[in-house]
Amino acid sequence: MKKLTYSFWDVLMADPYKPIPEEKRQRQLTRMYIALDQIEKGDKPTVDDLALVSDAVELTDNFYSAHAPTDAAYNALAEDIWEARRALLDAYIRHQSGAAIRLTGTGMQAVREVMSYYYQVLHTVPERVVIQLHRATEKANLEAINKGHVVILKGTK
Repeated sequence: MKKLTYSFWDVLMADPYKPIPEEKRQRQLTRMYIALDQIEKGDKPTVDDLALVSDAVELTDNFYSAHAPTDAAYNALAEDIWEARRALLDAYIRHQSGAAIRLTGTGMQAVREVMSYYYQVLHTVPERVVIQLHRATEKANLEAINKGHVVILKGTK
């Protein structure tokens, strides 16, 4: 089994009240936004770029599906998440056929919307909750792979 990014010890040591420290937050967000920029206009976006953006989409979905009320705002987010996932997966499948990694206009817009929610999560949700969310998302990805589903992970081709 692939080693998870965060251990159970990391969960226990994380702050249960304050968001992730600014430096860590900025590092993570910067990497994700650089990856999105590479996909949008870089010369040779990579699967790792796609995986970083996909992580933001999956983490946002897992957080809001567990913590958000079922109202019109969440329904709009759920549509953006669905569209973003579809766009990322389509880009990955096209890449496997030899095409460059690119998103459609609608897909790019959906990804940007979802990433703005992820930005909010990182700035407002306690560090411990975010780390628990990250672990749960990675475990779900590994289970999906074991069931034969396509999951975009860093380090794949």
